[in-house]
Order: sequence, then structure tokens, then C-alpha cells
Amino acid sequence: NALHSVLLDDAEDEVTRHEAAEGIAAVHSGGAEGDLQASDMFRTLDQLSHHGDGHGPLAETCYLAVEGIRRKNARRVCACQYASHDPALGDPDAGAADIERYAAALQGGGDLFDRYVAMFTLRNLGAADRLAVALAEDRTSPVLRHELAFVLGQMESDVAVPALVGSLSTAAEHPMVRHEAAIALGSVGGEAAKQALREFSGDAEPMVSESCRVALDTAAYWEAWERVEERMRQQTSH
Repeated sequence: NALHSVLLDDAEDEVTRHEAAEGIAAVHSGGAEGDLQASDMFRTLDQLSHHGDGHGPLAETCYLAVEGIRRKNARRVCACQYASHDPALGDPDAGAADIERYAAALQGGGDLFDRYVAMFTLRNLGAADRLAVALAEDRTSPVLRHELAFVLGQMESDVAVPALVGSLSTAAEHPMVRHEAAIALGSVGGEAAKQALREFSGDAEPMVSESCRVALDTAAYWEAWERVEERMRQQTSH
């Protein structure tokens, strides 16, 4: 299995191994919980969840995969407006009255999986402002911050732009967070987002500079598509 090989390769970049762990969790999420727990793949994820004393992107990603299986949350396609395959499911029974409670849980520094549940609950409730605050203020986990940037990109809310630009422009931030912030800015679009992407398209960190260039292409694509749609609307209205 190619993903398994990348995950086990100590010479590989940690961010690439993190992506392999996410891929493995997604590919194997459809199996029965008992089968997953008994598999070599599960044992590998479990062992690597203690990598570096359980800290860092690789260990935390493996922990999230393992915890999702242990909590019988393996089928992680959201019954919501988003089609992504998420590491944790948001609370399907939550409503607007629960936003503050889940915002506090997200920023509270508790169990990482529980914070992911809170994050995806807030996404499903449209609470982009709370997620943006969490991205700007978190100092506990680059994995959490990169996922916050990802969901803010999914939401395509202008409210998120200052926090995303802040993450992208912080040289001391983990490259995976800066990468995800850049991609999210490309999805949100707008002049402020594009200005930041142009500014960091020559960043010394290749993961950042390449992501900025990809994001600028993404923004240009969707702007062109919107112009086509507008012309079609005008033609049909005459």
C-alpha cells in the first residue's frame, strides 16, 4: 500500500506523512470497527499516535484517526452541506443556541478529538467568526490550526480573511498551517486575499510559495467562471 509506505518512511517529510495518515483514515473508514481495530493499519496508526511523545502533526493526525475508530465514528461523511470526508463528525443535533458552548470547547484546550467535533459543529452551523477567532488565537496544535484554515476555506466567508492572512504571513507558523491558509484564501477570493497571496508567492518556504501560486490560479478560475455565469444570466434575461 503506497500510503502505508509513505506513512512508515522516517526519511519522508512529516507533513507528507501526515497527509498519508489522513488518506489511510479516509480509505479505511468504511470498514467495520472491529475489523479496523484488528488490522495492521490500525496498529500502525496507534503506534505512530505516540510519535514524538504524542505531539506534532504526525502523532496528532494518527491519534485523530485512531480515536475516530475507537469512538465508532468511522463513517465520517457529513450529513450536512459539505461533502468532505472529515476526521470527526459535528454534532448533528446542535443548533444556534449551542454555538457558544462549542466555541468554548474548541478553544478550551481539551482532548483534540473533542475539539475537532466542536470545530466541525461550528462549521455546520455557519459560525465562521468563531472559527476565525480560534485560528487567530490557538497556540496548542498546528494540526488543529491547519484544519481550521481548511474549514474556513470551505465556508468561503470574508470574515475569515484577516485570520487566514495572519496565519499565512506568520513566518514562525508551521508550514502546513500557512499552506492551508493560502489554499483557503484562494477559495474565499477577493482583493485582500489575492494581495496576501501575491505577497507570499515568493516565500522562502516552498510549501508556502507554491500554495500561494496555486491559490491565485484557483481564485482566477472561479472569477472567470463567475463572469461566464453572469453573461449567461444576461443572455437568458433578454
